[in-house]
Amino acid sequence: MPDAFSLTIGGKATASFTISQDGVQQPVLPWPDNANPDPVLSAVSVFDRECGAVHIQDKNEVAFRPFGLDIPDDLAAVCTQVKARLQTEETQLKALRDPVFNKPTWQATTAVGRIMFGLKHNTKLKLLATLAIMTDAERARLQQLAEDLAKNPVEAAAEQHQFADGVAKLLRYLKKIGDAYSDDALNKLKSLADDARTKRVAAKVAAENAFKDATFPGVGAEVWRELWEAARHYSGHVGRRFPAAEGDYCVLCHLPLNAEAGARLGGFEGFIRDDTEKQADAAEEDYAKALRDFRTRQPDIRLVMGHCSTGATSRIQKSRCGRCTHRGDS
Repeated sequence: MPDAFSLTIGGKATASFTISQDGVQQPVLPWPDNANPDPVLSAVSVFDRECGAVHIQDKNEVAFRPFGLDIPDDLAAVCTQVKARLQTEETQLKALRDPVFNKPTWQATTAVGRIMFGLKHNTKLKLLATLAIMTDAERARLQQLAEDLAKNPVEAAAEQHQFADGVAKLLRYLKKIGDAYSDDALNKLKSLADDARTKRVAAKVAAENAFKDATFPGVGAEVWRELWEAARHYSGHVGRRFPAAEGDYCVLCHLPLNAEAGARLGGFEGFIRDDTEKQADAAEEDYAKALRDFRTRQPDIRLVMGHCSTGATSRIQKSRCGRCTHRGDS
């Protein structure tokens, strides 16, 4: 703009500068707008609003810095010093930091881990001090884990399977023993005994009524019944009917039977075939069989208690027997 006060634009801009150099007034310097700058005017630095952005935002080498623009540089220098001091302090703190915090040996889900991961300057350490004390059970558990982890995993797994099989076998055996000696089993055995006793009393009463006129005592008793059955067996062996009737020969005395003797033998056979006697015999047989089965059960205590190689007995658990370094078999 040739004239800043005129709205008309035309021609080239020109100006005249009056300057002093080293306090000496210099001749007027004309300045035309062309490609040949004046050597004196070329040394002049101009600072305005547009130049301020260059000083603050961009990286440029300027020949003149106005008053006040040294503040950002000083601030940047102070920030750099503060950063250096903070880095030095951080390095010192890291050197003093326990390496265990870099690679924690605790889990975040444990009681100790929750305290250590949330450790602060005001953390109450009473609970942590309590947790730091190991009980005897924890020491034994730690020793056991160390021993287990030192084993071959395949062999350890096989050992655990064998141990589990032994426990399962023991449980099955204990259940069998429990069923055999349970209240229900014992009550059932007692019921059979009571039933046999009751029915035998009933048969005895029937025998007493049937043989009240017998010559000898004990007719109808067990010994007599055995003799009677033996006579029956012998009669079958010699081809004679039993019991013998009137006119037949007695297989015991080898004499012919009269009417009274034949009737008496018939009465004896009627007693044997009587329902009360059969019930008593059946009940006694059931009780005798159940009692034999009960008496033949002999629980093997060796299946309940484990034995180590030295013969010392250890309880069924993953503990040592105390006399050797071997674990119990079962």
